[in-house]
Amino acid sequence: MVEPVVEELKNVIRVIEQEEINQETTARLYQLATLIYWYSKTRGMKSIVPFFPHTVQDLPLALCFTEQKEKLLSEPESWGLRYVATMWLSLICMIPFDLARFDEPGAPPERLVTNRLDRIGKHYLTYPGIERESAAMLLARLYMRTDMLSQVPNHIDWSVQKIREGASTFEVIGIMQIATIMMKAGGAGLVLPYIDRFRGLIEVLESTSTGANLLTGNLTKDTVVRKYRIKLIARLAMCELPGKPRKVNIQNRALILPGTGAETEDIYNDPGHDISIPDSIEEVIEQLITGAQDQDTAVRYSSAKGIARVASRLPEDFSDEIVDAVTALFSVHGTNLADDTLDLPPVAEMTWHGACLSCAELARRGMISGSRIKEVVGWVCKALSFDIRKGAHSVGSSVRDSASYVLWALVRAQSVETLSSYLLEIAIRLVTVSLFDREVHVRRAASAAYQEAVGRTGAIPHGIDILRATDFYAVSIRRNAFLVAAPQVAAFMEYRQPLIEHVMKTTLRHWDPKMRVLGSQALRGICGVDLSALGPQVALELRSRLGSIDTNETHGALLSLAEISKAFKEQGHENERLQCFRHLSALPSTAFQKFRGDLIVEAACYLVAESISRAAASLSPENDTPDWRYIILDNGIKHQNEAVQTAASAAMSIISGFMDCTKIVQAFVQEFQTKNASSTIQCSISRTLGTLAYDQFNNGLLDAIDCLIGGLTKNSETFSKSIEARRNCTASLSGIVLKVTGSSRKLPPPTLRRIYATVILGFDDYTVDQRGDVGSWVRMATLRAVASMSQAIFHNRFHLENFDEYLPPDLWHQAIGGVLKQGVEKLDNVRAVAGEQLMHLVWNSDIRDHASGPWVVPGLKQLEAAFPLDQAVPWNVGEWLFPRVPSLLDIAAYRKVLLTGIVTSLASRNESAQLPLADALCAYANALPLSSGSEAADRWNLLGFVDSLLETGRANTSANSVMIPLLKTIDILFGGEALARLCSEEEGKKRLISVLGLAGKGAERLKNVERIAAAMKVVVDFIALSPTASSASEYVEYFLGHRFPRVSVFDSLT
Repeated sequence: MVEPVVEELKNVIRVIEQEEINQETTARLYQLATLIYWYSKTRGMKSIVPFFPHTVQDLPLALCFTEQKEKLLSEPESWGLRYVATMWLSLICMIPFDLARFDEPGAPPERLVTNRLDRIGKHYLTYPGIERESAAMLLARLYMRTDMLSQVPNHIDWSVQKIREGASTFEVIGIMQIATIMMKAGGAGLVLPYIDRFRGLIEVLESTSTGANLLTGNLTKDTVVRKYRIKLIARLAMCELPGKPRKVNIQNRALILPGTGAETEDIYNDPGHDISIPDSIEEVIEQLITGAQDQDTAVRYSSAKGIARVASRLPEDFSDEIVDAVTALFSVHGTNLADDTLDLPPVAEMTWHGACLSCAELARRGMISGSRIKEVVGWVCKALSFDIRKGAHSVGSSVRDSASYVLWALVRAQSVETLSSYLLEIAIRLVTVSLFDREVHVRRAASAAYQEAVGRTGAIPHGIDILRATDFYAVSIRRNAFLVAAPQVAAFMEYRQPLIEHVMKTTLRHWDPKMRVLGSQALRGICGVDLSALGPQVALELRSRLGSIDTNETHGALLSLAEISKAFKEQGHENERLQCFRHLSALPSTAFQKFRGDLIVEAACYLVAESISRAAASLSPENDTPDWRYIILDNGIKHQNEAVQTAASAAMSIISGFMDCTKIVQAFVQEFQTKNASSTIQCSISRTLGTLAYDQFNNGLLDAIDCLIGGLTKNSETFSKSIEARRNCTASLSGIVLKVTGSSRKLPPPTLRRIYATVILGFDDYTVDQRGDVGSWVRMATLRAVASMSQAIFHNRFHLENFDEYLPPDLWHQAIGGVLKQGVEKLDNVRAVAGEQLMHLVWNSDIRDHASGPWVVPGLKQLEAAFPLDQAVPWNVGEWLFPRVPSLLDIAAYRKVLLTGIVTSLASRNESAQLPLADALCAYANALPLSSGSEAADRWNLLGFVDSLLETGRANTSANSVMIPLLKTIDILFGGEALARLCSEEEGKKRLISVLGLAGKGAERLKNVERIAAAMKVVVDFIALSPTASSASEYVEYFLGHRFPRVSVFDSLT
C-alpha cells in the first residue's frame, strides 16, 4: 500500500522540479503527502520510512525540492508535504557515504550538503505541527553520522544559546527531541565525550529566567518540556552507567514446561565485579522521583520508566534503595487514622499515581526483590481503593488503574513461591475492584490483572471459575458487574465476606447516588447466596448507620435495608422482613431536613414499600416501630422532588392493599381541591390516587374519581392549572379503570362513562408555556389511557350488563378519531405514541374480538392496509407517515377530526412534518373528483373538501389558533393547484368566493400580525383566479392601507 504512493510522490516531485507548478499537480502532491501522513499515523513513522527511496540519486532530488519550493512548502495547507519532505531527508541522510562527496567543487560553506540539511532541519524545528518531529529526526540522524560527530559540540552549544536567547516553546521542544533521539540511538559512544555539554543543556532548561521571551521564561510550566527534560535526565544517566541491564530472574515471562530442559537454563547474573557508580546518579534519582510527583500524567509516566531503567543498570542493593524511595512516596501526604486507613488530600492523587507507575515499571523489569514485596503489595492494595472526594466528583481513578498495572506486572515477573503469601489478598482485592469500581477502565484493568494472576501462578482459589464471571467483557457494563457477576463470585466462601465488607464500607458510602443504588442491589444478590445467615447480620449493621451524620451513608443504609427486605419477601422470611421495618425507627426525623434530604425521604419510602406488611401497617408508632404515616404522608407526598413523590406513591399503593385508606384519600381530596393548592401537592396527590389498591379495599374510590375528574374538567371549580397534575390525573383514571374493571368490584356505568369521556378531553389540551407545548404531555397520557382502558373494557364486555351504558359507541368512535388526530400531530414524539396506541387499538385481540356491532371501527380494513401488523411503522418519520394519511379522509366517521389535525400540522414550522404532509394533501385534493356525481357515495369530492374547510373557519372565526392554520392550508392548496379546478363549475366558483370572504372580510379589524399575513397571502393568491380576481383586488386595498405599517409593507412586497 505504501510503495505505490511513495513512488507516485517521487514522480510528482520530479515533474515539479522540471516543469512549472500548476494547481492540479500541487493538489495531487498534497493528497499524496496527506495519505502518507495517515499511513505513518496509523503504523508509526518507523514502519513507513523504510519504504521511501533512499539511493544516492535521491538525495539531490529531495534536497533541491525542499530548498527551491520553499514558497510551496510555506503554505498553511502544506503541513503534510513538509512532514513527508523532512521525513524523506531524515532517511536519505543516513546513506553510508561521506556527504562531502555530494558537494559541488568550490561550493561556499552555505552550499555544503551538511549545512543545507542542517538549515532545513532547523528551519522546520520552529513549526508547531507534526513537521517539527520529522525535522528533529533529520537533525538527530545528521549529527549521529560518523562524518558529523565533530559538529555535535557545536550543535549542543547552539541549542543552549537558542534557549538562553528566548527561543519559542515549540523550538525548545524540537531541540529536546533531537537530544533524546541522539542519546537513545547514539548511546554512550556519542554522549560520553560531550557529557558536560549535554548536562548543561538539561540545566539551562531548569532556569525560569533564561531569556526575554515570555514562553521561554516559563518553560517548566509546559508539560511537553518537562516530559522531555525527564527523558534527557534518564537517558543521560543510562549513558553513564554500565551498558547492559542487570539480569534478573523473571519467572513468569514465558511459560516453561517441566521436563523440556528449558527450566534448567541459567538466567541469573554472571559472577559480577565492582561497578563504579557516578556521584551524579543520586541526583538523577532524586529528580526522577520528583518527576514522578508531577501534575501531568505524561511526565509521571516518563519518570516512572526512567526510574526503572536506571535501576536496571544498578546492583541489587542500589535498586532496593530506589524501591524504598518510591514506596516512601505513598506516605508523603497521608495521615494514619485509628482504623489503619489514610486521610489523604486530593493532591495526593499525583504522588500516588507516580508511585504506582514507578512500582509497575520496576516490577515489570523484575527490579523488586523478595524482601520488598510485602511493603509494595501492602501499599498497592491500599491504592486499589484510592478514591478522594473533590468538589462534585472524586479523583483517584488513575491511581486505581495503575495499581492494577503494578499487580499485573508483579505476577508476571515474580515466582509463585515469592508471591504465595500474598496471592489470596491480591486475588480478593482485584476481584473486588473489577466488580465494584465506578470506572470501566479500572474494572477492566483489575480484571486483566486477575486474569494474569490466574494464568501465571495457577494458585488462585477458584481462579478459572471466577474468571468466567469477571472477564473483560463481563465487567465492562457496570450493572452487569454489580448484579450478575458479583453474586456468582460470592458463591465462593473465600470471596464472599470481602465483597460484603467492600460494599458496606465503600460502595454504600460512595459520593455517586447511582453507585449506592447499584451497591444496595448487589448486596441483596450477594446475601441471597445464604440469606438466612447473612441477611439479619447485614441488616443489623445497616441499622447502626441510620443515625450517621453522613447523608451518603444514611442513604446507602436505607437502600440496602430496602433491598434486603425485598429479598426476605421473595423467600418468605416475614419475621426478618418485619425486623427490617422496625430498623427504620433508628432513622432520626432530622435526617429528612438535611442537605440532599430528598434522597433520604425517597429511600425511606422505598424501605417502607418493601418492608411493610399487614402486621406492620397495623402497629402503632413506638420506640422500636417507625411512624410510616410521618414518612409517607408528611414528607414523601408533600415533597417537591418528583422521584420522592413516585416513591411515596408506590409505598401508599402497598399500604392500601393491607388496610382501608378511605380517610387518607378523603384528606388527599380535600387538600387537592383547596382553593390555593400548590401544583406540587396536586401533582403528587393525583399520582398517588391512581396507584391505590382499589381492588382490595374501597379506599375512597368514588371520592378519588370525582377529585381526578374535577382536576381535568375546565369548567370545574377544582380544575388544576398544573399541566403535570392534569397529566397525572389522566394516567391515574386509567389506572383505576384497569384495577377495578378486572376485579370483583365494579364501577357504575355512569361513572365509567364519565371517566372515559373526561379522559378523551385531553386530546384537546394544547397548553403552551415557556417550556413549549406542554399540553403534549397530557395528550400522550391520554393516548395511553384510551388504549389501556379500551382494552380492559372490551376484555370484560360479556361481564358487563348493558355494555352500551358503560361505553357508548359514539364515545368509542370519538376516542378513535382523537387518536387519529394525534397521529398527524406536528410533534414527532406525540405521533410516535399515537401510532403505537392506534396499532394497539386496531390489532389487539380483545378489541378486535369484542368490538362488534355498533362498536366496529369504521374503515378498519383501510386502517389495517395502511398500517399492517407485520411491518414496522415509523410514525415519528413524517416522510414515511404523511403520504399515507390523506387517503384516510375517505373514512367519513373520522373525516372532520382528522382534517382538523392535518390543518394544525400544516401550520407548524417543523419542515419534517409540514413539507411531506403538504405534498400529500395537495396530491390527494387533486385526485378527488370535483363533485360526487360520477363517484361512489363514500368517496369524498373536492367541493365537500372545501366545504369542510369553510365549516371549520366559520365556526372559529375569532380563534386565531384555528384560523391561522386554516389560512395557511388554503395557501398550500392554492400552490398545489388544487383550488384552480373549482373555476370550471359554478358551484366551485361560489366556494372560491366564500373562501375569499373568509380570508378578507374584517381584515381591517384584525390585530394578530401572523393571521393578517396569512389572510393577505390567500387574498393575493386569489387575484390569479378569474372568479375572485376583482373581489380580491378590493381586499388588497384594505391591506395596503392597514394601520400596521409592517402589514402594508409586506403586502406591497407580496
